Order: sequence, then structure tokens, then C-alpha cells
Amino acid sequence: MPSNIQNPRNLPANTQAQQPANVRFRRSPEYKETYLTKVNPYESVRNKFREFMELKRNDPNQAFGKSDKHFLGDGFFTQQVPGLKHAHITSDLSIVYKISGKNPTEIYLYGFYTHDELGTGQPPNIRRQSSVAKSFRSYTFTEE
Repeated sequence: MPSNIQNPRNLPANTQAQQPANVRFRRSPEYKETYLTKVNPYESVRNKFREFMELKRNDPNQAFGKSDKHFLGDGFFTQQVPGLKHAHITSDLSIVYKISGKNPTEIYLYGFYTHDELGTGQPPNIRRQSSVAKSFRSYTFTEE
């Protein structure tokens, strides 16, 4: 093959075109309920959440800003649902989710919660954290 057509996309050497990730989103009933009350009524919040979804659809492991992280390793949330994460959609509204598997990668969307609802506000509410974490363990999910 002539050298001028070995790299038809003119990509730099040792670079391959990135394939879109095979990502499936699974939603809990609580996700649907909290979306309708906390996200859907507000255009700016809907737009920010769309950005989150697009980022995760393209690269599930890429952080959505500085606040996209796991719950504390020794905390109630991680004890009840290992791998549970949260990312701020606004300064006081986070999407709680978990990533599982590869090809396909499944992203479980638990819902939208404020710091106070999670018990992570100031001051922290340990009883609420424990209660919410235990409830997350029993969530069911559907793919849409």
C-alpha cells in the first residue's frame, strides 16, 4: 500500500480514532421522581444535566467537574453501595450514580439530592446518611 494512504485520516502516528463508548443508562423510580421535581422545571439545570449525560455517554470515567467523585471510602454510602458516586449539577444539587462494567458500561442513576437530603450538609447528619445509604441498596433500575 502506498505510504500516502496508510493513514487516510491524517492522524498523528500511534493515534487511533476514539470509538464512542458503549454506555447504557439505568434509572431508578426515585431518579424519575427527583428529575421531574428538581431538574425538569429549570432550563439551566436541565442543560447542565444534559452536559453530564453527554460526557458520561462519551467517556463514563471522565469527571464532570471537580465535584464528580466517590463518596468517602469509610462512609455509610460506600459501605452500603460500593462504587457510589455523586456529581454536582448545581452548587447544592447532585446526581447520585454508579458505574459498572465495560462494553457495555452501565451507569445507574439513583436520583438528584441536596446535601441536606443526603445528610452531607453542614453540619453532617449521620442518621440521615445511614438511612439514605441503606435505601439506595434496595433501589431497582430500568433501562430507557
